[in-house]
Amino acid sequence: MSNFDAMSILTQNIRRLMREQGLRQEDLADRTGILRPNISRLLTSPDANPQLSKIQAIATALGVTVSDLFAEISEKVSC
Repeated sequence: MSNFDAMSILTQNIRRLMREQGLRQEDLADRTGILRPNISRLLTSPDANPQLSKIQAIATALGVTVSDLFAEISEKVSC
């Protein structure tokens, strides 16, 4: 898995968890202590390279593990 793929999965999972929990970027910033512009950069910039401590803070705030944030989600389609 390339760094780009890992970051794509990370941001997709953070966005999904935020949506499921009804959180805005401001809410995640409050929960993590990470400035909102930095949250925004992480979620929008393909060049983002967050520190592990920031990823851990986000995982904790969202109630998951760091490995959960990097897990590919296979969506089941019902016919």
